[in-house]
Amino acid sequence: MVVKEVRGLAAKDFKSAFIKNLNQSPDQHVLLFIHGYNNSFEDSARRTAQIAWDLPFTGQAGFFSWPSSGKTPDYLADEAKARSAYPALAEFLTMILDGTGVKQLHLIAHSMGNLVLTLSVNALKRGPQVALLDLVHQITLAAPDIDQEEFRKTILPEFQTIGARRTIYASDHDSALGWSAVLRRQRKRLGQTGAEIFLDTSVDTVEASNIPTENSHGYMFQDLVLLSDIFYLITRNLSPAERRLRRVSKSALFYWLFPK
Repeated sequence: MVVKEVRGLAAKDFKSAFIKNLNQSPDQHVLLFIHGYNNSFEDSARRTAQIAWDLPFTGQAGFFSWPSSGKTPDYLADEAKARSAYPALAEFLTMILDGTGVKQLHLIAHSMGNLVLTLSVNALKRGPQVALLDLVHQITLAAPDIDQEEFRKTILPEFQTIGARRTIYASDHDSALGWSAVLRRQRKRLGQTGAEIFLDTSVDTVEASNIPTENSHGYMFQDLVLLSDIFYLITRNLSPAERRLRRVSKSALFYWLFPK
């Protein structure tokens, strides 16, 4: 994937171009990707193109780029930037959903981008344009770098009713989230597994630990099995059982594993 050009547009010109492209797609569906920590604008563009191509996604694909520094040592600074970016994403979502003809919006966030995504849709739910969230279809939280306790207590109460289905992908091979937990005195991240894997009746937690990939944190987008699972989730709204995942019970709840 090659970025050939980066060109700025005024908001009204962007919206006009968006509507034109949307009307040329077969179903007026939109896929929006929100990148994680240590990613540039160009990185996000390439990743979005790769996801849309590999799925494949036939609607309009795009991304929201929050101001990550794109540098490994700036992890904690990036978290502050992610938290401060959610109003901009909420404004962007309003722009692309309000009066544009979108029929379904699918949201995929990776790593720290999940913080931007969850805070933004919760903000919309509290606002006057909450009805726009009826257009949100699938929300995919890929390797989410969010504190589990924060998610359960302050995000999930509103988030749990947004979209047709909310899916968390987690893996015990995710070394980046391991270091993230270490920096926080071992506070568990949402994308980690093990004895404290996050479970709730309002989300589908899919453990991908038995899928071997070269990239321990970007595993979601490196394996055809995982990409196929996202494809059937987005295009057909299939449940984990319908996608042939294996149910694992734990303390009266359950999560899902890919069959070996």
